Amino acid sequence: MSKKNQNTDNTQVLGDVINQVLAGSEQIQTEIDAKQIELEAKQKELERCLAVLERKKELSMNRQKFLSTDENLQKVLEALEIDDFETPHFRLKLFNVENSYKDIELTSISNTDLINEFVTMLREKIASKIVEIETELIN
Repeated sequence: MSKKNQNTDNTQVLGDVINQVLAGSEQIQTEIDAKQIELEAKQKELERCLAVLERKKELSMNRQKFLSTDENLQKVLEALEIDDFETPHFRLKLFNVENSYKDIELTSISNTDLINEFVTMLREKIASKIVEIETELIN
C-alpha cells in the first residue's frame, strides 16, 4: 500500500472517529439539555410545594391564635355570669391611637349584657374563621 493511500485511509479513519465523537457529544448534549429541563421543572414544583407548605404553616399559626383568643373569651363569658348590670372585672374600651405618644380613651363600656353580647359575637366570628382556616388547611 502506498504512503498516499495509507494517509488517505488514516485520514478517513480519523474522520470517522471524529464524526463518532461529535455524534456522541451531540447525543450527550441532548441528554444534558433534557435533564436540565427536567431539573428546572422539578425545582419549580419544589418551589410551589414550599409555598404551599409556608401558607399552611401561616394558616396553622393563625388558627392557633384564634383558638387561644376563643378560649380567653370563653373565660370572660364564664366570669360575666356572676355580675349584674355592670361588671367591675371587665371593660370594653375604645381608644384613639392617632397620637403615638398617648392613646386617648373615647369610651368605656362595663355593662354586663353589652360585653356578653359583644364577646359572644366575637366568638361566633372566630369560630367561623377557624372553620374557614381548617377547610383551607385540609385542601
